[in-house]
Amino acid sequence: ALHHLTLDIRHELDTSLTMTKQVPLTNLAATVLPFSAVFEEVAQGSLVALPIRNPTLSRRLVLAFANNRPLSAGLRKFQHLVRAECAALVREGVWKGATVPGAGT
Repeated sequence: ALHHLTLDIRHELDTSLTMTKQVPLTNLAATVLPFSAVFEEVAQGSLVALPIRNPTLSRRLVLAFANNRPLSAGLRKFQHLVRAECAALVREGVWKGATVPGAGT
């Protein structure tokens, strides 16, 4: 609404991220992706990323494990590493606008 545009959604892609990122490079269409998916292309200057501000979009990421057995030491270490990596991506601005509960961000 800010730019008085009307969306003309013609396709929804359920394909690889690589192919989805190619869509805007054709200059025929745009795509909606998380910033982290196009971070490198934006840094290289091949794509421009504009935030969607209205409506505010959010998503919750989860770690899913089988509930029929306790977490092994390896899975607990993996859980710790994933949480640390998520916090780093937020802190470094790769996940723009994201927060990590309990991480002080």
